[in-house]
Amino acid sequence: MIKPRLKSSLQVVVPWLLFLIVDLIKKPNQNIGDTFFLWYYLPGYAIWMAITIPIYRIFVWSERLFPWKRIVFLVVFGLFVGVFKVILTQSFYLGTGVFLGKIPISSFFQLIGGTFYLAEATIISWVMLIIFYVIEISRKYQDQSLETSKLESALTQANLQALKMQIRPHFLFNAHNAIATLMRSDKNDEALEMLLKLSDLLRTSLNTFDRQLISMDQEIAFAKKYLDIEMTRFEDRLEVEFEVGKEEENLYVPVFILQPLIENGIIHGVNKNLGLSKIKVCASIEDDSLVIRIFNTGNLASNESSSGIGLPNVRSRLETLFKGDASLVLTEVENGVQASLTLPLLKSAKTDY
Repeated sequence: MIKPRLKSSLQVVVPWLLFLIVDLIKKPNQNIGDTFFLWYYLPGYAIWMAITIPIYRIFVWSERLFPWKRIVFLVVFGLFVGVFKVILTQSFYLGTGVFLGKIPISSFFQLIGGTFYLAEATIISWVMLIIFYVIEISRKYQDQSLETSKLESALTQANLQALKMQIRPHFLFNAHNAIATLMRSDKNDEALEMLLKLSDLLRTSLNTFDRQLISMDQEIAFAKKYLDIEMTRFEDRLEVEFEVGKEEENLYVPVFILQPLIENGIIHGVNKNLGLSKIKVCASIEDDSLVIRIFNTGNLASNESSSGIGLPNVRSRLETLFKGDASLVLTEVENGVQASLTLPLLKSAKTDY
C-alpha cells in the first residue's frame, strides 16, 4: 500500500514527467543523449517537480482567507513563484556553467534572465493555481454530494422506519379486538390459542424489525403466522392458499409488505362475507420483475375504502424504497379482489434502493 505522502509526491512527479516526454517528442531534431542538451533542458522540469507540493500546501493554506483577499494573494503568489523559479533555474545554469567553465563568472549575477522566461514561469504558476482551484471545487462538490446522499439515505431510512412502526400498533389493535371478541363469546380456548400465536408473531417481528428487506420465504412465513391467527378467529369460514416457487422464495422483498395487504383483504372482504372466504397468495417472475398477487373474497369498492392505513402505508413504503420502480394495483376479478404487487428482482438484501 502506497503511503499518503509518497502517493501525493508521485501524483506531482508523474504529470511533469508526462509533460517532459511530450515536450521531447515535439523536438525531434534534438539529440536527447547530448550532455549539453540534457544539462540545459532537464533542470527546469526537476525544479517544477520540487516546488509543486510546497505551492499546493500554500494554496490550501490560503483557503482561510476572505475570497477577495485570497484572489489577490494568489495572483501575487503566482508572480512570486514565477520569479523564484526563474532565479532557481538560472542559478543552476550559471552555477554549473561557471563550474564547468562554459559560462564566464561575470554572468553569475544575471539570475533573472530574459522577460520571456519570467513571463513563461509566471503563467505556468497561475495555470497551476487555477488547476488547484478546480481540484478544490471538485473535491468540495464531491464532499457535498456525499453528505447530501448520506442525509437522503438517513431520511429515507427514517421514513421507512416510521411507516413500519405504523403497522405494529395497527395490527396489535385489530388482534386484541379479535381476542376480546372471542372471550366475550366464551371461546376462551380459541382466545388463548390466538394469544399464543400472537406472541409467536410478535417475536418474529422483533427479530426482523430493524431490516428493510428479507427473503420472500421469510415474509411468507410471517404472513402465514398472521393468517393462523385469523383462521382461529374465522374458524371454517376462511380458506388460505399459497403458490410460490423456490426461485421466487429466494428473492428479497420489503419486510412486512404482505401482512397489510392480507389484512386489508380480511377487513374489507372476509369480514363482510358470511359464507366461505378465500385468501390466496401467489408469486411469479414476469418481465424482470417479481409479481405477487393477493386475492381475497370481496369487492373492489370495499377494499379501496379510505379507512385504515394498510394500502397508503404500502404505497408510501414502495415509493420511498424503490423510487417509482414498484407498484401496487387493485383490480376486481371473478368472485373477489386481487392486489398485484410488482417489485424489482432483488437477489440479496444489499441493494441500491
